[in-house]
Amino acid sequence: MPRDTLNGRPTNSELPCWPPLIDLVGLDLVDGFMWMLEILLEDDSMLHAYKHIETRRYLHLHESGGRAFVCVGPGRYCEVDPRIALEAVVADWELSLVEDADADPIRAALATARARADEHAAANRDE
Repeated sequence: MPRDTLNGRPTNSELPCWPPLIDLVGLDLVDGFMWMLEILLEDDSMLHAYKHIETRRYLHLHESGGRAFVCVGPGRYCEVDPRIALEAVVADWELSLVEDADADPIRAALATARARADEHAAANRDE
């Protein structure tokens, strides 16, 4: 298990928090996700778990935006490059869009989301 993991536990919050997801994927893709839960990390910050409707994969984003995490075990979260987290969630979905009439706008929105993820990763490296 990676050494730089954080413990986390779900909170009782039932109020969705959309800003971290909108910040990463933009308004064109946000409807493809469901907010699932809020996770309190051991450093007293929050993660928000979003589930992609098509792939059923989770995207864990930090409350402050720009940071992504993966669950590496029960209650354990490791920070990863936002682009890697995004790709893990949407890659198979994008491949399934070949016959979809909306494929081009979705691919354009994904390209924008990937660029945003790269910007977040660069900003996090500079801090």
